[in-house]
Amino acid sequence: MESIQRVGRVSETVFPFLHVQKTSFGRLILPIVYICLPLGSCEALTNSRSWVCYNYFMNFVGFHVDFWTIWGFAAQGVFFSSFVIQWLKSEKEKNSYLPKEFWYLRLLGSAMTFVYVIQRKDLVFLVATVLQSIMFMRNITLIHQAKNDK
Repeated sequence: MESIQRVGRVSETVFPFLHVQKTSFGRLILPIVYICLPLGSCEALTNSRSWVCYNYFMNFVGFHVDFWTIWGFAAQGVFFSSFVIQWLKSEKEKNSYLPKEFWYLRLLGSAMTFVYVIQRKDLVFLVATVLQSIMFMRNITLIHQAKNDK
């Protein structure tokens, strides 16, 4: 019981915004954090020097990892999933095929990237994201027009 309380205190120190030991979301996220941390770092989370582990995790291999970094990876994951969907549908059709889900996933990924880019204040990616979104919206419009013409 003492070790659970100690982990709870450390977790609240490391992730104070989650109030880990008080919410079911916190109870869910803590094991995921433990799994994602490099081996040996979990021990650091359970002692009084938890900030060392937190600092190591959040500055992994010279890259700063924060909420927005994770958000950016999620946006790229949505983009990647559009290619997976396209590949699976093409395999099913036995022909190169761009399903409507491809364009919706691309648009969602673009919207997520737009939020990321605004937060990071990166003009290059902002312009690219806006231009891509215009093309994705145009393709979705063409799909809907073709559907209405039938």
